[in-house]
Amino acid sequence: MQGMRHILLMLAFVAACTFVAAQEAPQPSSTDCCQLLFERESPKPAQGMETFGKWVFNLEHGGGINVYNLRTRKFVARFHLASAGEKNHANCANFGIEKAPGSSFPLLYVSNGLTDCDSEWICNVESIIRKGKTFTSVISQRITLDISDWQETGLTTIWGAPCWLIDKERHCLWIFSAQKRTKYPYTKEKSENQYVATAFRIPTLAEGKEVTLSAKDVVRQVVFPYDVWFTQSGCVEDGKIYYCFGVFKKTNNEYPPAIRVYDTDNSAIIAKLDLTGHLFCEPEAIAINKGRILLNGSSSKEHKGYIYEVKMP
Repeated sequence: MQGMRHILLMLAFVAACTFVAAQEAPQPSSTDCCQLLFERESPKPAQGMETFGKWVFNLEHGGGINVYNLRTRKFVARFHLASAGEKNHANCANFGIEKAPGSSFPLLYVSNGLTDCDSEWICNVESIIRKGKTFTSVISQRITLDISDWQETGLTTIWGAPCWLIDKERHCLWIFSAQKRTKYPYTKEKSENQYVATAFRIPTLAEGKEVTLSAKDVVRQVVFPYDVWFTQSGCVEDGKIYYCFGVFKKTNNEYPPAIRVYDTDNSAIIAKLDLTGHLFCEPEAIAINKGRILLNGSSSKEHKGYIYEVKMP
């Protein structure tokens, strides 16, 4: 009888441990805020993301791209950016308006996002060619941001790591960054920092392979309040900048995942989305597809990467 009681206690202990482990393991979720679309796998950490029609282009650190069919939610192909390399973080990607001869998609503007390297201030403009399930890319243009004359001309300066965003509706190229780095201890208090959006015209391919943008090229600049830490990447639609922030940690998260929507016409934050508890992955990038927000979540040792549909604010 004593032996049977001991066995029952052991079984109960194992069951309890199994339940706790299951509760702690990150699982994809669907809530009123976020709807899980599909899981995806990336050989390297996922970063930027862009869509075009039914195609989802999921970028990785180093410049690899995995292509998915948004309708079937299936993997289609894998290829590399022409600018691929260990010093290309491939942090953000936005399709533009102009199309290079022979390309299958509009020009793709790729932000590096890797700090303290020669290419930190460069946007690689790439042309993607598709033949069936085979995709290739070539560099059509490089745009370099020069901020050396910003302060003397009255512009608000930025610390670095510019994110290059295309407003297709208004034909603008926006640079999104901040005055100071958006992590502790660089920014300890909200009052110490501001987010800065700077608009340029979009250079055409006819202007050459190498283009530099400086203070004289600035169309306008908007400064926004700082209320969230740890920039990731974003996109623009008709003057509104959609941007995601934060990371994923199960406990003690200093940088909770969030989305902000910035209205460049009125210099105001018009929507705030707190994604804590809705994501079990780091939000890396967002794209607007047919009136909805798609969010690219990074993969880790614990879980696959996920692509979510986030409710439009």
